[in-house]
Amino acid sequence: LLSLVRTDGLGMNLGAKQRIDDLISTWKPLIKPESPADHSEIYKEIAMLLGTFPTFGAGGQSTKDMLQIYAIALEDFPIWAIRRVVRRVIKGEIEVDKRVAPTPPIMCDLVRSQLAHHVRELEKLERLAASGRNITA
Repeated sequence: LLSLVRTDGLGMNLGAKQRIDDLISTWKPLIKPESPADHSEIYKEIAMLLGTFPTFGAGGQSTKDMLQIYAIALEDFPIWAIRRVVRRVIKGEIEVDKRVAPTPPIMCDLVRSQLAHHVRELEKLERLAASGRNITA
């Protein structure tokens, strides 16, 4: 995100400040949602994930109970990030134990990792915007 804003090295002009503010207002809700993700959307993603592991259900817990547990664990993350992690796990792009489905805490770690770069970039933009660093007309 930060690479989309150009400054002259000494400060930023009002156009750059406006661009930073626009980026923050566009990206913040996508990276740090204000309300929990829709559980039905999480259910769809996790059901697809759990279906790829042959041992799912061997422990005796119902699918409904498991989906609720995952939804509670993942509800504070944006659905696009959950979706991306699920697809990457299914494709083998993220290393997990292939014998068992990732637990809710492991899924949280994987989604956090997926978001980490975006969160850092957003925080840089917010610090830059808050500093009001040498804004010139």
